[in-house]
Amino acid sequence: VVSTTEDTITFQFQVCDTGCGISIIDQAQVFEKYQSGAGCQQKGTGLGLYLSQKLVTLMGGNINIMSPWVEGIHAAAAQGCVPPLPDPATQKCEHVQGAMFYFNLTFPMCNAIDVPGSPDESPHELPKDVRVLVVDDVDTNRMVLKRVLTHMGKFQNLRWQVDEARCGEEALEVVATAESRYAVVMLDENMGVGKMLGTECTRQIREWERDIRIPSHESSIIIGVTGNCTAKDKINGLQSGQDLFWGKPLPHHNVIFRDLAIEFERRTADKVPEHKHCLTPLRSLPGFSSIPTSPSSSSSPHTPGLENQDP
Repeated sequence: VVSTTEDTITFQFQVCDTGCGISIIDQAQVFEKYQSGAGCQQKGTGLGLYLSQKLVTLMGGNINIMSPWVEGIHAAAAQGCVPPLPDPATQKCEHVQGAMFYFNLTFPMCNAIDVPGSPDESPHELPKDVRVLVVDDVDTNRMVLKRVLTHMGKFQNLRWQVDEARCGEEALEVVATAESRYAVVMLDENMGVGKMLGTECTRQIREWERDIRIPSHESSIIIGVTGNCTAKDKINGLQSGQDLFWGKPLPHHNVIFRDLAIEFERRTADKVPEHKHCLTPLRSLPGFSSIPTSPSSSSSPHTPGLENQDP
């Protein structure tokens, strides 16, 4: 709390990081559209601080940054707020505090209401035991995905094992050295740890699968999970070999399980069934009895006594 008056309370919020910092020249431009710091390795859209300033200004506040070069960023926002008014309901309760009332209510009997299921609920079947790899540099993002897949999966009797990786390089090592293959791999696109993008990691996983000749119906379901949600980002993800593309924040868990179920069913449909080869005697085939057994059988006269002689 910075200051307090009868009708206003001013708060100041500070956000600090330990990144590469922003130069003095760039600090004058960071609140403009589509501007990013020159030292930033992972480029965003350049709209974050622009939108933050607009929102803070609309609420009657102000925002500024302080960034000693190579020592991270300190962003501070001051916001004035009106003190809360007394709650009328609370005041009324105080007047009757200590009083006791008795009353009876009679409810008519009614039948149970038939509530239709949610349209997002998936009628598709999901495999019970699946290994999943979640790849994201942010601990919270990995925790949310893991919680959705494990805790919500319990309601569908799923026993999914979820492992984690913090970057594309680590994901490649985990995928290649795992005792059993991962059925699902969820990849962030821009990860601050390591230098590999999610799309590049996808391409290398697909190349590794081709090298060891994994059939397409047994390949991992790779899902791009990223805050870059433009149509171009989705196309790039699918072209790299990803099967699904989810934006952040994540879709509802029913949508997640529905999309996964559809992908598992598609792979099952793509699987070519193995046919057992059986040899059928030729003479048992229709019309075979009318075919001569050899070209000479119909043209050469039968010579008695030659049946058991060698030619």
